[in-house]
Amino acid sequence: MVDEVEMFPNYETGVHVMVVNFKTKVRIAVLYAKPGSSNNDIFDALDESLDNKNSDYSTVLAGDFNIDMMTQRGQEFCEIMTNIYYIALRNNPSHYTTIGRTTIDCIFSTHGLRTCGVYESAFSTHLPLYVQMPWEKKKVRTSYPQEDNDPSLECGPDLLDRTGDIDWAEDDDFPN
Repeated sequence: MVDEVEMFPNYETGVHVMVVNFKTKVRIAVLYAKPGSSNNDIFDALDESLDNKNSDYSTVLAGDFNIDMMTQRGQEFCEIMTNIYYIALRNNPSHYTTIGRTTIDCIFSTHGLRTCGVYESAFSTHLPLYVQMPWEKKKVRTSYPQEDNDPSLECGPDLLDRTGDIDWAEDDDFPN
């Protein structure tokens, strides 16, 4: 269950962040930095959006940083992300994320991920990234509303392996 969604647009610097906090102590953040944004502009946006009130959350930060992680600047950026924000680059920087053979789209996280990588695509100049996170408790979708404090709302380690338990045909007319 989503606990809070916050938007942090900065039209002056061109660095925008959206953060979704889940009741399961997971925080997903998406960042866009316009080309030419400085590292300091990005760090200022992260300081504002990834505040300390949810520092106990597992955090995944993904987005278009417009910094090629294969360059010296990119390597220095990753070091600061690890040493100051405690979030490490998870996608392999040698796997390009654009058709221009740069790695400017990234996934950082505080904890290890099951898998993460780059999909091949012919529809965009940016190749889509994917991520699969481990969970600590199990959640199965149900057709009835549950109370906010219901323990079955928490995610489990086999969440992604248990999709067969969900009756998609009866849930929101999926896949129709």
